[in-house]
Amino acid sequence: MIFRSVVNYLPLLVVSAIAAGPLYAAEPPTLQPVGSAPCEEIRAAIRGQTTVRDKPDVELLDKIAAHTECRFTSPEAFRAAFGPRLMPKHERPLYRQGEEHEDD
Repeated sequence: MIFRSVVNYLPLLVVSAIAAGPLYAAEPPTLQPVGSAPCEEIRAAIRGQTTVRDKPDVELLDKIAAHTECRFTSPEAFRAAFGPRLMPKHERPLYRQGEEHEDD
């Protein structure tokens, strides 16, 4: 019984072993320390945003997206996009607040 189930899944096991081989053979990515030079340069550019923008600064957002090892926070990314504007507050929908709808 066990032998028959192993034989049934043998092609799947072989394909998954072949597919997983290159996955384990690759070198792990090297992460830069959080205080590295590109991270500090980008953070300085974020702090340098002094004007409020209507449209996001796409170039600075591209730099942030390229350096995921810097672990930028949401407020840093929002400031990079729109300048020193206040972040919009997230309001919960009425059905999550426990309030009744008008038609209930």
